[in-house]
Amino acid sequence: MVKEQECWFVARTRHGQELSVRERLRELGEEHFIPSQRTLRIRGKRKKEVEVPLIPNLVFLRTTKTHACELANGGQVRLFYVIDRNTHTLMQVPDKQMEDFMKVLDLS
Repeated sequence: MVKEQECWFVARTRHGQELSVRERLRELGEEHFIPSQRTLRIRGKRKKEVEVPLIPNLVFLRTTKTHACELANGGQVRLFYVIDRNTHTLMQVPDKQMEDFMKVLDLS
């Protein structure tokens, strides 16, 4: 039996659910990345620092294809995977590109 290789998959979640999905993935011990930034929100006279996703509804998850499908189909996490139009399978991001993406966001 050939062991599946872990890779980064691109998924979407419902509007405004990125941070709760992140918490659920943390609880499950899943490697993930959700690009976000801290920003200051002012409502009336109150100031509050909040975390805001940089790319709405987008989640990156590093796992095997089988496990990725189990997470979404088993109802453990509310994810909808992005399908690559060329391969007609779950969209993947190569490790090097994902590392570069995370470094760029970390610098800003």
